[in-house]
Formats: sequence, structure tokens, C-alpha cells
Amino acid sequence: MNIETKNSMVFIFDGKYYVGISKKKKDGSYESAYFPIEFNKDVEIENKTLISIKNAWLSFYKWEYDGKKGTKFFIKCTEYELVQGKQEQSSEEPKNSLNDDVFKDFGENIEIDNDSLPF
Repeated sequence: MNIETKNSMVFIFDGKYYVGISKKKKDGSYESAYFPIEFNKDVEIENKTLISIKNAWLSFYKWEYDGKKGTKFFIKCTEYELVQGKQEQSSEEPKNSLNDDVFKDFGENIEIDNDSLPF
């Protein structure tokens, strides 16, 4: 599944990157959520940076830790552009942490050695 966007806000929370997504509800209000996103090695993006994703896909890895198993889903982004002149300020900060229920299946305390990844 390939992913391309016009503009996406990148947030940093607990040292990890997340992209904010939102949808319009039936009553006309908007609901927001945050999805983990990983970039190539050595990429550093500031909090609340607006980007346009050019090449990305939905990916996952299976984990097992302390007798528990799970799957971590994330967006892997290999190409993006900074959106110039449009540093939009979001009125909403990410409210979820890796300890919240929304991230419970992502695997707390699981680390992947970046040197072993092919990208």
C-alpha cells in the first residue's frame, strides 16, 4: 500500500515521529489521531514540521517481549519534501503516549537496531 499526501504535520513524542491524521465526523467536527512514521537513517525533522510525503508505505513488524506478542504498524517514509512558507501551528498536541491504550499493541520497550535495517 503506497501513501502520498499533500501536507502532513509531523510530531515528535517520546523521541519518536508521528504523523497527525484527522477525519470529519457526521456532526461536522473533526477527530484526530497520530500514527507512527519512520524515516530513513539520519533524518531529523523538527516537531510540528509540515511535509509532503512523496514515497511511503504502510509496514509492520512482529515483536515478542516478556511473554507477550504483538505487531507494530507504522508508515515507512523514504521521500518527502518540506512544505515551505506554511509552518502551520496545530492547536492540538499529541495526547497519546506509548503507554496509552491506543498504542498498546505497538510494543513498549522494543528496540530495533537501525544498523540491521536495509534502508
